[in-house]
Amino acid sequence: MKPSTSFTVMATIACCLLHMQQANAQSYVYGSSSINYNPSTNMVTGYATTELDFAAQDFYLGQVNGTLKDLINGTVFSGAAASDNDRDGTVTVTTEVVSKVVEIS
Repeated sequence: MKPSTSFTVMATIACCLLHMQQANAQSYVYGSSSINYNPSTNMVTGYATTELDFAAQDFYLGQVNGTLKDLINGTVFSGAAASDNDRDGTVTVTTEVVSKVVEIS
């Protein structure tokens, strides 16, 4: 191999190595919950949501559980669970109870 040919080959290989990028895929799952109290009706409404980004939707099925329970003794008043069966990346549950002291978990 001539010196100019071997230099060209090594330069090409070095250029390819410098431009290679590592493929890293990251998936994100977000969760949130909220609770609302209506004092005129004593109605407590809990919401729980799980959201998956596009990368996570390819590999995972979102699920969410929401529970309203008594703060003092842990008695569960109301609960709901759901899965993201339509695969749109978002699944939400709503649960309600008439009470005065509740917690969402």
